Amino acid sequence: MLLQPLMAETNILESHGMLLLHGALAVLAVLAAQGVCILLSFKLNLYNKKTSVLLDQKDIAWSVRLDCADDLFGQCFYPVIAYLAVSGSLQLSGDVNSRWFEVTTESYVFQLLYVVRMVLHMPVQCITLADKPSLLAQMTAHHALSAVCFGGSLVTGRMHFWALLDGSCEVTTVALNTLFLVQGCCPPGWFQRTTKLASGICLFFSFLVFRIALFPAWLWYFYVDVTSEPEVTWERVTWVERLLYPSVTAGLFVLSCLWMIPITKLVLRGIGLVKEREDTKTEKEE
Repeated sequence: MLLQPLMAETNILESHGMLLLHGALAVLAVLAAQGVCILLSFKLNLYNKKTSVLLDQKDIAWSVRLDCADDLFGQCFYPVIAYLAVSGSLQLSGDVNSRWFEVTTESYVFQLLYVVRMVLHMPVQCITLADKPSLLAQMTAHHALSAVCFGGSLVTGRMHFWALLDGSCEVTTVALNTLFLVQGCCPPGWFQRTTKLASGICLFFSFLVFRIALFPAWLWYFYVDVTSEPEVTWERVTWVERLLYPSVTAGLFVLSCLWMIPITKLVLRGIGLVKEREDTKTEKEE
């Protein structure tokens, strides 16, 4: 069931002091959850994600444990924020005013959790992606720009619909995280193969809908609102919101197109249409 829009509480949400308090609580909650996931990584058998070879517990590097803990955390985190983003964007999609200036419980909680996650995850990925500098640069840019946009929306109380619509792309991360978790924590066998194939197929089609189609649609609807009713949209927001939000969305579209290449090869390999040797480069980039 969708949560109702915050009406009487809107003035509370716009209080910077309350926002800081909520942010501090979210930081503590995320850190505690990540700590539990790190402890769990010491209890699980971990496997090389490329070769599926069982790793010796004594020789497992911290980067591998952090990667496993990150996958464990994401398996609970991403379904939650994907739900908040999709349900909240549907709730705020009614008219121009709701798309630009209304706030709901979903929109507030989603952006708060997302900003905290992006900020706390940046130092983690500097360790887990240390051997993949190109992907690290892409992910760092993604995290930083997302945190700036969503953080600004939290402070101003504006543009929540557009943040949620962009955030709906995290539906794809549910399948991606499942794929990573199975690769690193499940022994080779029919369950791993089946789950990897199913996750890869879900990832491919969700990418088409929630990234390749979603971001151009975002830009189109943003353009329609701005051109049809500029006096209640474009003229009531700052130049930062006018330029940064569509620019970040366009950047996410470009990144998604780049990421679609290895994802497509991953699915083709899973159904046997691409040989392992031809896809070695893709594995290194993932």
